[in-house]
Amino acid sequence: MASLDVRSVFQPVVRLGTGEVVGYEALARGSSADGPKAPGDLFARARARGRVDELEWACRVAAAEGALEAGVEAPLVLFANVEPDVVTAAPSHVHPLLERAGERLRLVVELTERSLAWRPSELLRLVARVRELGWAVALDDVGQDPLALALLPVLQPEVVKLDLALARRRPDALTAQVVAAVAAYAERTGAVVVAEGLETPEHVQQALAMGASLGQGYLLGRGGRARSSAARPPRRLLSCCRARTPARPGAAVSRSSRTATSSARRSRCSRRSAGTSRPRRSPAAP
Repeated sequence: MASLDVRSVFQPVVRLGTGEVVGYEALARGSSADGPKAPGDLFARARARGRVDELEWACRVAAAEGALEAGVEAPLVLFANVEPDVVTAAPSHVHPLLERAGERLRLVVELTERSLAWRPSELLRLVARVRELGWAVALDDVGQDPLALALLPVLQPEVVKLDLALARRRPDALTAQVVAAVAAYAERTGAVVVAEGLETPEHVQQALAMGASLGQGYLLGRGGRARSSAARPPRRLLSCCRARTPARPGAAVSRSSRTATSSARRSRCSRRSAGTSRPRRSPAAP
């Protein structure tokens, strides 16, 4: 992928009740001789050429560099997608960067729809490894793939990200089923609910009605340069996702942990942290 230039843009994640920025999602962008490339195109091309590990690490480095440069440090939260089948350790030349990132960033690792079709045992090891590193887990695109709902009690994510289609379409039986399942999970665990793809005030109202307390989308902010902010994320994220000093420089987030046990699947923080009960149905901050 020598001809491919990878960079990160950062889309703000905000409180729906106040508009305060509490974090950013790092979104990979690339360009080549053929022009700009969306993330799906980038990874499809890399897989076809057997170079997905190289691309994944390029994306991780771009996200870490951009976040550190912009001052996206605690208490702000950085959301980042990972490819679960990337098992190579970080290149040695990025170890210093990863050490700084581990010390200064609060990371939420997002599992995308591509992750759900991966081998279940390896996916659980990945989740255990993420929590071993002191980071939190988000399950993305909930409502798009039926498997996502089934995996909620298994993966026990600290963050549930609702698929963008839920806030855009008229309420129907499927939407009601998804909302009820997510609400029950959030009530039981204290998970934070985020709505994606919000582009109109009506989308925001729909997201609030579905129980989301955080949101992102063009209405709230497009991907661009991140900025530091004084707003604090929900306590649920602050308690489960902490800046840290890596035990081993360059350890791959996606490397299977041979010492992970089933108990590591559960968050080390209390599921009943103060101030993190299920979001209200009216505009509110968790």
